[in-house]
Amino acid sequence: MRGPLARRCCVDRRCQPIDMDFVLLDPVEIGSLLETAGFAIEKIAERQAYPEVEYPSRRAYTLARNAGT
Repeated sequence: MRGPLARRCCVDRRCQPIDMDFVLLDPVEIGSLLETAGFAIEKIAERQAYPEVEYPSRRAYTLARNAGT
């Protein structure tokens, strides 16, 4: 894991306060776990958070397919 559990208070679309929990994971570790589970990793894309809009951490998006198909 890349970091600790983060808790942040947010507001939903109806302007109601909500609590959200985030877990920061290492994309390489997630890719390895997916491969172990039989998936083929096609792409891992990472980006920085949008300043003043998102929680300041890197984001990762993993595209994986069932290796048997």
